[in-house]
Amino acid sequence: MMPHNTSLTPSILFAVGTFVALSWLAVLLASSTPPWQSDSSSPSGASKGSVRIHSRYAPFFQNPSEAVWAKEGFLERNRLTYGYNERIDSLVASSLKRMEGHVYLDYTGAGVYSEELIHQVSDDLMSHLYGNTHSRSPSSEATEERVEAVRARVLDFCNASPDEYSVVFTSGATGALKLVGESFPWTHDSHFLYTRVNHNSVLGIRELAKEAGASFTVVSDDEIEAAMTKDLVTRRDEGPFHLFAYPAEDNFAGVVYPLEWVNQFQSGQLGSKWANRGKWMVFLDAAAFVPTQVLDLSKYPADFVAISFYKIFGFPTGVGALVVRNDALEHLHKRYFGGGSVVLALCERDFKKLVERTCARFEDGTPNFLSIIALEFGFRILESLGGIPAVSLHVNSLREYLYDELSNIVHSNGAPIAKIYGSNQNGGPQGSIVTFNFLTPSGDYIGYYEVQEVAADHNIHLRTGCLCNPGACYGYLGIKPEEVEEFSRTKCSCSDETDLINGTCVAVPFP
Repeated sequence: MMPHNTSLTPSILFAVGTFVALSWLAVLLASSTPPWQSDSSSPSGASKGSVRIHSRYAPFFQNPSEAVWAKEGFLERNRLTYGYNERIDSLVASSLKRMEGHVYLDYTGAGVYSEELIHQVSDDLMSHLYGNTHSRSPSSEATEERVEAVRARVLDFCNASPDEYSVVFTSGATGALKLVGESFPWTHDSHFLYTRVNHNSVLGIRELAKEAGASFTVVSDDEIEAAMTKDLVTRRDEGPFHLFAYPAEDNFAGVVYPLEWVNQFQSGQLGSKWANRGKWMVFLDAAAFVPTQVLDLSKYPADFVAISFYKIFGFPTGVGALVVRNDALEHLHKRYFGGGSVVLALCERDFKKLVERTCARFEDGTPNFLSIIALEFGFRILESLGGIPAVSLHVNSLREYLYDELSNIVHSNGAPIAKIYGSNQNGGPQGSIVTFNFLTPSGDYIGYYEVQEVAADHNIHLRTGCLCNPGACYGYLGIKPEEVEEFSRTKCSCSDETDLINGTCVAVPFP
């Protein structure tokens, strides 16, 4: 299974299942004639447009019915890392029966929930009476107790001390980013710095910063490293305040960025090139990172961290968190207030008194308490598998396998069938995503929409498009800003049928 954001049930159909699906997809796209039925009179032994696979498992890939042989070879090399101590088969049989006949590769879009998780949540809801946390009834107090326990779970998950951090529940990672963008203490002297490779939800903060009169700069990772200084500056509490935002792992190609940047901006080793007066704060978008890798905020104490729980557990959706340093939380300016975040308010006068607990001030309205309570069972199941360290070992074995094997698929003329992005090929830090475009024998792109349709016809669930990360997408595809503006006249959504414009690929298919 494609190893992205699969912390509870990764690799539902085994690693070789992914490669079989993708290589079969390549065959279908390249030719209507399977390679083992090709014209033997051809000098290459393959029909025009067919695919030839050079692999240590070549006999299997010449006949897909021999999948067991390929699986055994994979397990022989990855027995210590793959499968949660040989529990994967039983997990699939007990908790993922609905996946039979499907190859699900859209973990960047949504994790897959286990049936065990749903049963545990359902049993809990059927056994307890939960009420609105804004009342003082027994059911309300029971709810508040469980919600507070989940807050502690989230902090423990990030290795963050409650003396230093708080948890604000949001609708998701985007909600956490928007909350900070709206509440950050922007002034005309503030600067918003963000990496080119960032989710659209990070880019959206730019609009809020501009509205407040702040300036902004987009940078590459090379530019950040080049700006490093040896001079340490004491972390200052006075403004103007500046914000640096970047992903721990980018959601497009899975490249992992240095967590050390957090400390370096806070110490003054970084940041002076863009603003040499005031205080830098760091927003770490960890939505694509934490489902498969350990985040330790005791070592990398980011001021703000965005998390989306359905990417970790698959269920529930609509719940995320802003994990925020308490000293940073004090600097956020709360403007809007709603039920639950205010103690008293007058309609005749401009008067309000917000709740004393700072993190609660940012949770307007009744919290999504039933979904928050459900997170406890996700954490329990995750622990039973060995936690994120076990997930990381499992996922890395799959990602490395998929990259190695996919790299060896070629057309009959020797041209590669796929162009793979990220840092897989150069040995750089790489997360759990494998992103690529399929290519024709002449090296032209095959549009993502065509790939998506062929995959869907064979119950292969792919994620396609620019994946809400324009900087990474256009950077890898070599698309210029003026071309994007031109494309905007034709495209109406990120997943519409317009996937090639004048022969230029405008997005990718990837699992």
